[in-house]
Amino acid sequence: MPGMLTGRVVLVTGGGAGIGRAIALGLEDAHATVTVVNGDFASRAEVEAAFAAARETAGPIDAVVHAYVDPAALTSETLADTAEADWDRRCEAMLRAALLCCQAAGQELSARGGRLVLVTPTIALTGAAGFVPYATAVEGMRALAKSAARQWGERRITVNCVAPPVELMAPA
Repeated sequence: MPGMLTGRVVLVTGGGAGIGRAIALGLEDAHATVTVVNGDFASRAEVEAAFAAARETAGPIDAVVHAYVDPAALTSETLADTAEADWDRRCEAMLRAALLCCQAAGQELSARGGRLVLVTPTIALTGAAGFVPYATAVEGMRALAKSAARQWGERRITVNCVAPPVELMAPA
């Protein structure tokens, strides 16, 4: 529906490549004002600063799409060969990035309501022999979204997941 997002400001994490970029372009086609945030989301302060910069540039944020994927998460490796450091980067860091994005989005949207969408590919629903850390992180993000939806619904914040095929997640 052309123009259905006219006047809406949408922040897209991971919007510089892969599915995040495709989502950002699609939102622009629907006439949303799109701000893209890229980075590894290492701290809550970093994420909150990125949200504040987006707000200052584009205006109050109406929706957030968390589509960030660390390219390392898409490295295939057997479960038996997954080192602790690889688990931390491919699972823990991905889940932490989602948490920090949710916290910043909840803070940003709490006064006016809005939408938060977590991109959680189908790999979490089906499992994947070579991508156990990533599949685990994505399933954790799905649980995070359900809990956030229950907690923030009364504040008019809608939280959803979209589950594209994992093939669409690779950075372009």
